[in-house]
Amino acid sequence: MSYTLSRAGETIDGASLGEAFTGTSGTWTCAYVSGGPSRAYLAEITPSTTQALAGGDTITFTLNFQEAQNARVELVTWTINGQRVKPNDPKTAYTVAWNDIIAARFRQHVAGCEGDMVMVEAHSELSVHYEKGTGSVQLHILNDAAAVVKQPAAERSSLVLSLDGVSVLPDTYHDLAICTPRLMDVETVWQLENGTEYTETINWLRIGEDLQPVNGPYVMAELRFAGPGPFAFALVSSTSVDLVHGDDVDPDNNYAQSPPLYITMPGGP
Repeated sequence: MSYTLSRAGETIDGASLGEAFTGTSGTWTCAYVSGGPSRAYLAEITPSTTQALAGGDTITFTLNFQEAQNARVELVTWTINGQRVKPNDPKTAYTVAWNDIIAARFRQHVAGCEGDMVMVEAHSELSVHYEKGTGSVQLHILNDAAAVVKQPAAERSSLVLSLDGVSVLPDTYHDLAICTPRLMDVETVWQLENGTEYTETINWLRIGEDLQPVNGPYVMAELRFAGPGPFAFALVSSTSVDLVHGDDVDPDNNYAQSPPLYITMPGGP
């Protein structure tokens, strides 16, 4: 393992653990360079990266490593009203009705450091493509925090929704133009337990307005219609996960994207 010990005008290069050096009095800093246990990462240097050395005294820097972590995500399924549905094509589009809920489910897991708590940032997206119709359609943004849940339950510290890369406020309306997809992006930060497999459900869309909202189901947005219909849509959902602290040994499995889900709305309520 390579590291350096340094003070003003003096540097010592270390090549292995357990080494002892003699240095002049002053404030010394330990800096990790490379190496260490296989498939592990440096968690911290204790008691501090910087320590004061007085004449005749000894200071000790301890480099603490943890087993490497690997965050991953994979698609589980699309759901309509909580029921699994298979990916389809435009010819076999699912017919949806007023108040139906469209959701995507993903499975998330962080391997390594079993039982430790880790902060994970997730970016989940929904592409809404208004393919054809006989009237205007709008996205009514609700950004309900209860629309994104994990099972088992996990603590969430933030939730930010954007549309086409711009943050949007709840209770705002945004037009959908035919053949011009719009991208909803919800950014969340979670505290997860390493070794536990979580299923995340995102209630992306409600078809039409909920005329009697009491206890949900909660959604990120509603599709609002003006015109006789029918209306046809293609939906694609994706999620990426990243460790807030520490290195991920396999970033290639940090992203998952659904196949398209095709739906049609015959008309009004």
